Amino acid sequence: MKQNIEHISADRAVIMRRARRLTLLLVIGLLAVMAGLAIDIPADSTAATMSDSAVTVAAIEPAAETGYPLQRRFIGRVEALRTSAVGFESGGLLTQIAFDEGERVLAGEVLARLDSARLAAKRVELVAAHKAAKAKLELAEQTLRRLEKVIERGLASDQQLDEAREQVRTAAAELELARARIGAIDVDIAKSQLIAPFDAVITRRYMDEGKVVAIGEPVLELQETRNAEIRVGVAGPLVSVLSKGQTFPVTVNAARVEASIKTVLPVRGAATRTVDVILALKNPPDHLRDGDLVSLHLAEEVHEPGYWLPLDALTESIRGLWTAYTLMPAQAGSAATHEVVPQVVEILHAEADRVYVRARLPDKPLVVSQGVQKVVPGQLVRIADASLRLASGGQHDATE
Repeated sequence: MKQNIEHISADRAVIMRRARRLTLLLVIGLLAVMAGLAIDIPADSTAATMSDSAVTVAAIEPAAETGYPLQRRFIGRVEALRTSAVGFESGGLLTQIAFDEGERVLAGEVLARLDSARLAAKRVELVAAHKAAKAKLELAEQTLRRLEKVIERGLASDQQLDEAREQVRTAAAELELARARIGAIDVDIAKSQLIAPFDAVITRRYMDEGKVVAIGEPVLELQETRNAEIRVGVAGPLVSVLSKGQTFPVTVNAARVEASIKTVLPVRGAATRTVDVILALKNPPDHLRDGDLVSLHLAEEVHEPGYWLPLDALTESIRGLWTAYTLMPAQAGSAATHEVVPQVVEILHAEADRVYVRARLPDKPLVVSQGVQKVVPGQLVRIADASLRLASGGQHDATE
């Protein structure tokens, strides 16, 4: 029994070895068949497969530029042409303020009044003195006329005649003095009223009725409502090309209007290193306020050779550099049309959808304009016929 079991085990081992040998022979035969099939594949079929797998890319032909236009923006603010803190030329008790903050006034309107009762009483006194001086002058003139008649008959001396003439001159001077004093008191009474010097809006009220005002103490602050100016600090070399009368676009309260230069100040700020430029708005927008921010737009031509490229044509390279993929003609016999060659570029200016770069590109270069993430250096690609276009510069707005 034991011997039978040992014979069965030996036969099973032999069968297993033969099965493994047969399997190995089948695998070797299959590989040989596949190799033969690969050798028999025509070259045209291989080329067709490569052509089908080539990536299609969009390309542009950037034009060489000598420079690029740059629209610089400088921030300024609106300033009222005149702003005054007005007060009385004489002191006194403040009895009335006719306007409040935010109200508009016209030139010549009465803004405030002082108590003028004492001045009115003084004027009455001076009017009485004027009447007395006038009566004295009339009496002196009558006396002189009588003496002139009497002296013809030899009844009066020359001394009396001279004294009568001097009395007339004295009385006339006293009358003139009385008139001058009345005029002076009238001026003081007029000065007790604060008059608006120009059309304005009340921006501040410093005091209320009942206060004793000192000479020159501000009562109201006025800001002129017309002829607002713009003050802008301009930096850099653009100052040298600005002159009186030039017109430039400005943006104020989201409105784009024209403004002309009134003057360019001959002083550069020590802290900001800017030169103040004063401009006048030609058609100021409504609701213009002192202190509103204004943007002055000045065009500058930067002379730097380079190329305009779409923003999508760049890919980030090592060490913070940027790369564009140029397309060079593929070797003859290749199914693809071009080979991808990386080109390091330097960005000189960036806008919303394009960049101006400095690069060493060949004559009439072709650059992958989009889909740069789908290709790698050395890859063979085809250009989409409908995508090839000329990339050039032009007037684009950009701000700094």
